[in-house]
Amino acid sequence: QFAPTDSTIHITIVTDSTNIIGATTLFIDKTATLVPDEVLQKPFTPLKDFKYRRMIPPGMISYHFYVKFNLFNSADTTRTIYLYPGALFNKISIYKIKQQAELITGADVISGYRKITMAAGEHAVILVCLQLVKSETAFIATHLIAPGYLEIFKLILSNYHLEIKIFGFVISGILLMMILFMGTNYLLSYKREFLYNSLYSFCMFLLIFLNSYLAKTTTPFTNFFMSYFDFFLLVIGTVCYISFTRSFLNTAVNYQFLNRILKYGQGFILLMLCIFS
Repeated sequence: QFAPTDSTIHITIVTDSTNIIGATTLFIDKTATLVPDEVLQKPFTPLKDFKYRRMIPPGMISYHFYVKFNLFNSADTTRTIYLYPGALFNKISIYKIKQQAELITGADVISGYRKITMAAGEHAVILVCLQLVKSETAFIATHLIAPGYLEIFKLILSNYHLEIKIFGFVISGILLMMILFMGTNYLLSYKREFLYNSLYSFCMFLLIFLNSYLAKTTTPFTNFFMSYFDFFLLVIGTVCYISFTRSFLNTAVNYQFLNRILKYGQGFILLMLCIFS
C-alpha cells in the first residue's frame, strides 16, 4: 500500500473523461524482454516529456512502452474506471502493483480500452505495457473515462477531424463511380485496360474509405488495417495501375524499353510487399 501523492488521480472526481498525461510516467524497454517487476526497478520519466508520444517513429515500433500512474478510490464503494492509453496497439497488458506486479484479468472487455476496478478506499499503482502495431500513426495518450461516459468518448474520438473523414467519403464515392464505369466497359468490350483500371479503383476505394471509416477506432480490424492491409491495398493498386498503363499504351509492342522498366517496377513493388509481410 502507499499514501496518495500530488500526482495521485482520484477516480471519484472523474465524471466524464480526464487526460492524465501530466500524472503519467514512462519507461521504454528497447529490448522488449523485461518483465514488469524488472521494469519497476528502472527509472521512469514524465510521459509529457516524451516528444514522440503523438506519433511513434518506425524505429521504435518494436519497443515495449510502459506507462505508470497512481489511482485512489476515496469512495466507500467499489468503483470502476476505463483507461484509454492511445491507439494502434497489438497488446495492452495492465497490472496493479502490490508486493509485485499482478496482471488485471478481465480488463479487456472493450477493445482498445482497459477496465480498472478499485475497492473502497483502495490506493494502487497501475502499470500498463503497450506493444505497438507496425504503423507510423500509433500514439500514446492516457485518458481515464467514467463508465457512463465511455460511448460518448468513443463517439467524440471517432468524429475527430470530421471534415477530413467527410472528404475521404466523398473521394470514395467518386472512386465507386469509376469502378462501376470501368467494370461496365470491361463487360461490354473485354478490354484488359478496363479490368486493370477497375481493380486499381477498387483498391483505392477500399484504402480511402477504410482509412476514413476506421480513423480513431480501436477494433482488432483497425489494427490489422493500419499495420498491414492499407499497405497491401496500396501495393496491389499500384501494380494494377502499372498493368493498366502497359495495356493501354501497348508497351510490349510500341515501347519495349518502357515495358521492361514497368515490369521490373511491378516486380520490385511486389518484392517490397513480401518483405514487409
